[in-house]
Amino acid sequence: MNDWLRLLGVGALCVGIGRVSPPLVLAQDVTTTQNDRQRITLTIYGNDLGLVREIRRLRLPRGMTRVRVQDVASTLDPATISVTARDRGAAFAVLEQAYAYDVLKPDRLLERSVGKELTLVRRLLVNGVEQLVPIKAVLLTYRDGQAVWRIGDEIVIQPAIAEIRFPSIPEGLTVHPTLIWTVRNEAGSERELEVSYLASGLRWEAHYVLTIDEAERAADLSVWATVTNQSGLAFRDAELRLIAGEIQRIGQGRPRPREAELYALAREVPMPEVREQEVFEYHLYAFDRPVTLEHNETKHLALVTARDVSLRKEYVVTGQGYYYRQPVEPGQPIREPVRVTLSFKNAKDHGLGLPLPAGTVRIYKRDPQAGPQFLGEDRLSHTPRDEWVRVSVGRAFDLVVERRQTAFQRIGRDVSESEYELLVRNRKDEDITLTVIEPVGGDWEVIHSTFPWERAGAFAIRFIVPIARGAEAKLIYRVRVRS
Repeated sequence: MNDWLRLLGVGALCVGIGRVSPPLVLAQDVTTTQNDRQRITLTIYGNDLGLVREIRRLRLPRGMTRVRVQDVASTLDPATISVTARDRGAAFAVLEQAYAYDVLKPDRLLERSVGKELTLVRRLLVNGVEQLVPIKAVLLTYRDGQAVWRIGDEIVIQPAIAEIRFPSIPEGLTVHPTLIWTVRNEAGSERELEVSYLASGLRWEAHYVLTIDEAERAADLSVWATVTNQSGLAFRDAELRLIAGEIQRIGQGRPRPREAELYALAREVPMPEVREQEVFEYHLYAFDRPVTLEHNETKHLALVTARDVSLRKEYVVTGQGYYYRQPVEPGQPIREPVRVTLSFKNAKDHGLGLPLPAGTVRIYKRDPQAGPQFLGEDRLSHTPRDEWVRVSVGRAFDLVVERRQTAFQRIGRDVSESEYELLVRNRKDEDITLTVIEPVGGDWEVIHSTFPWERAGAFAIRFIVPIARGAEAKLIYRVRVRS
């Protein structure tokens, strides 16, 4: 019982004597900086959040001690701080914790000095020569960048001041954000403390560089992790971990790297030293080398590389649902845009097979005469292994699709029929195949079609239309809809 009371700092009761032993007093303050850091691990999530875990070795006296922990992120969440002693020998406990984040700045220094006597160094003209003269003045008030002073018997606003001298830093201000612990330590020796906390201002995003070959049948894929540190702390030689996945947070902009910069990096990509593993319902990417992230720095780190990824190129036209409910511009053709998509399978036999985190995909093409050309970009969602990836590149220039509604007829109160004609002109120097996706609401059926069709879903029809180079093709179909 007495040991338990002593651990809590409660004096042991002396039975029969009626007195209480005096409480332990605080020993001299101990300050720990990044120089005491033995190891630091940084785990960054995609939604402006990072988990900082570090191990510090410091000498602590026996008993109650106040520990000032410097070199922590200024954006840390105090409610998430955890500290434990790695050596399990003698007892160690944090009894009280505070976070001093009122950092020393000129405005805060003046606000905290209201009512105090300071030294103003004034610029005065003496016999036509400017001189710097220190005088004593009391700061009466400071608000919105304006100060009111009492200098002698006068109240002065905005005196000509060269500088302001302060006798000391006001209480409550700190040069750097600092954690302040009151700890009880039962071993008067060096101890290794493990500290962890969540901090904002840390984020990462995947950026993909897809470089297709001249034949447009394969591509090289480079995945870069763009990591940004705006936490107020530099992380040097950190063990870096990146988490891909959608974590839930209560109460929830990003710098965009230059395309040319990332392409230049992607041209000669070394095999990245990254290990991927599952963590709960997420995926973690761990770097096998230490990484340094300075404050206010954005860094690109090679994540995944793959060569000769097999590609599938598609030309796609997508209609509108309202085409089948009413007459649509009788006699006037609708020019339909033709989207160009590239697809590849995230599988080992396609040169990949790793979980791909969400990010921006930028597509380039090698050109032996003009050099690499930027073709377009798209967003990629989280893609597990063995799933297909489809990215939209842009619109085809040399394919023309004109749509005409050739018939619309109501054959019942809730039944109508629409007939469409799609004229496709292929001005390219190669044969192509066009995929036409028509979204149709209600209960529908295709009455007739000049090309084969299939159900692409409960409310969509898919037509496949091959067109020879320099030729035309005409898709004519009729749909009956019951709403």
